Amino acid sequence: INSSYNPSIIIDLGSNVLDAATVETSASIFQKNIIRNKHCLFFNLTDIEVKESKLTELISQSDIVSSSIVYNKSLILFEGLPDSSFSYEIDTNVLNLFTENSKLEGEFAKACAGMTTLDNERFVRLHWEAPLESKKWVPFVKGGSGLKFYQELSLSVNWSDNGKELKAKAEAYGGAASRFIANEGFYFREGLTYPRVGSSFSVRFLPPGCIFAEKGISIFPNVDSYNNEHLWALLGFLNSILAEKLVELSSPGRFWESGSVNRLPFNMKYLTPQLSGLAKKGYLSSKSLYQSDETSRIFISPEVKDKTNGLPA
Repeated sequence: INSSYNPSIIIDLGSNVLDAATVETSASIFQKNIIRNKHCLFFNLTDIEVKESKLTELISQSDIVSSSIVYNKSLILFEGLPDSSFSYEIDTNVLNLFTENSKLEGEFAKACAGMTTLDNERFVRLHWEAPLESKKWVPFVKGGSGLKFYQELSLSVNWSDNGKELKAKAEAYGGAASRFIANEGFYFREGLTYPRVGSSFSVRFLPPGCIFAEKGISIFPNVDSYNNEHLWALLGFLNSILAEKLVELSSPGRFWESGSVNRLPFNMKYLTPQLSGLAKKGYLSSKSLYQSDETSRIFISPEVKDKTNGLPA
């Protein structure tokens, strides 16, 4: 979209259009921009096998927008979306969230990626491989599978002498150490964290005293607006279906990028005591599942099962 020309028709064709190529394709018609509140017709033919005949059928109808695969949307709705993406299937009320609210980064918190060690075999250990009470090895959040709400701290990273060896490795690789030891100012702070790669957007509480990795993206509230109860409520909000769908609008595939989270529409009124309480319950429920795992830092005792049916007693 620009000040001179806007699309009037976009046909979303999906894949299997350009011979054997697996790329997604679309066709569009642009017209000179005359009015600001310009509308565009979107045809979703991604699941249609014979696309040409279906398109001919649609455009011959007197009321095109009556079809379930045709959308008539004002282009203004997309201006607030990350990268102004044409998310035409999204309900108008949801699209309005982006224009009617502030962004998460500006309003309350910032999501950012952390460290790349460049040599995990040298610098990273399973927590039980590192000496207990060691100041050299600190909890390391590196993404990975797991539950919502609770982050299992299964790894440790060598941070002796304020990361001296890690920084030397980074500098030897090329450039400033901060190129790989990213966002060091947030290390050891309380916040939230989630895996950059995963089948779902799974946010967890990040306790103080941890370092996070490039794939263990973490979220930290602004210091001047920090409130622990607000942090718990934010955890609840980010684990909602709504938040996941909003992040999906600008996250490709199974990648949940920090920029997409930072651009989430956000309002402090979302952070209610009720939501904070629900998040704490979710945290305790997820945490309890690790307390019977002998490899966990929080192991208490083995799970006792009822011999008659195999279920926990």
